[in-house]
Amino acid sequence: MQAKPTIVDSEGTYPIRHVEGSVAFENVRFSYDSVRDIVKGISFSALPGQTVAIVGATGAGKSSVAKLLFRFYDVTGGRITIDGHDIRDISLDSLRNTFGVVPQSPMLFNGTIMDNLRYARLSATDEDIYSTCREAAIHESITGFPDGYSTKVGEQGMKLSGVQCLSEAPALVVEHVEIATPSSNSARPDA
Repeated sequence: MQAKPTIVDSEGTYPIRHVEGSVAFENVRFSYDSVRDIVKGISFSALPGQTVAIVGATGAGKSSVAKLLFRFYDVTGGRITIDGHDIRDISLDSLRNTFGVVPQSPMLFNGTIMDNLRYARLSATDEDIYSTCREAAIHESITGFPDGYSTKVGEQGMKLSGVQCLSEAPALVVEHVEIATPSSNSARPDA
C-alpha cells in the first residue's frame, strides 16, 4: 500500500529560482492534531546572511519550525514567506531545493565524504562540490582527513564527531538550533 503525501503543490504554484534569502514567520500557528498548538503565533524574520536562533525546552516546537519551513506540514494559521512569497505558492521542489537541513542527529551514509556531499544533488561535479565546500569554509578540514574527500565515513568507515558532521553539511537550516539565510543578490519567482 502506498501512502499519498498530504502536502502537495496546488494549482498555480511556481518555482522560485533566485533567492535573496529573507525568511519571515508571520503569526504562525501549527498543530499536529488540531487539538493542541505546538507553534503558537510566532513571528520573526531573518534577513540574508543573518542567523536567528530558535531556543526553548524540549517539545516547545523548535523542530516543528524547521519542518514548517520545508512544508513537511502546512501552517494552521499565519504564513511563512521567502522574499515576500508565501511558501504555499512556491512549488515544493523549488522550495526544498532552496534550503538545506542538518537534523538534530546528523547521519552519514556508508561511503566517502564525497558520496555524502553529493547525495543532495547527484548531478554535482567534483568541482561543484569543491567550490561549495570552499564557500562553506570546510574544504581545508576535509582535505585534512587521511584520504581527503575519499575518506570513508559511516558505519564501515571513519567516525566523525557531531561537530565534524555538522561542518560537513553546508546547510541553511540547522534543526533545533538556528535558521540562517543565504546571501545572494536577487529573488524573482519564475512564473
